[in-house]
Amino acid sequence: MEPSFRQNLKELKDQVDAMVDALLRCSDEDLNRPIEVDFAGRTLRTNLRAAARYTIEEYRIHDGQIGGDQFNTAMLRSGKSKGDIVALTPYDRNEAACLAAELSVAAASLIARCLGYPEQLAGEYPKEGEWSVREIIEHMIHMEKSGDGSLQQLVARGRGETVS
Repeated sequence: MEPSFRQNLKELKDQVDAMVDALLRCSDEDLNRPIEVDFAGRTLRTNLRAAARYTIEEYRIHDGQIGGDQFNTAMLRSGKSKGDIVALTPYDRNEAACLAAELSVAAASLIARCLGYPEQLAGEYPKEGEWSVREIIEHMIHMEKSGDGSLQQLVARGRGETVS
């Protein structure tokens, strides 16, 4: 059976997490080291830095392709739309899907800001009475694991489902 689109998205997220982990293990020397890449039957010489930037740009291009007029216009011209271009945009989702997207972006932004943060500084306090970076991340983890306060538990209760 073919995986659902949601399963595809989870697989992509897992692959991105693996790429992030791999990059975090690299030094500047690693990024500059020459590598050879087979691309469309041709061997190209590059380095890891350029390959990573190419991959990042590929994500940006496809993000714009799905979210922009290029995708919508192609769908209209192909006859796959009944003419309601709004229905083809990623912004014509139900509110729960929009909230899920906002949550995903906000969490990804927080995580991205912390990637590569020096371990020895993660527990340092910027000012007296303020939280350290580690405490902030631990707080966010605790919020979701705390039972009644977790968004998953609140969703279940909001849907009238039994909460265990």
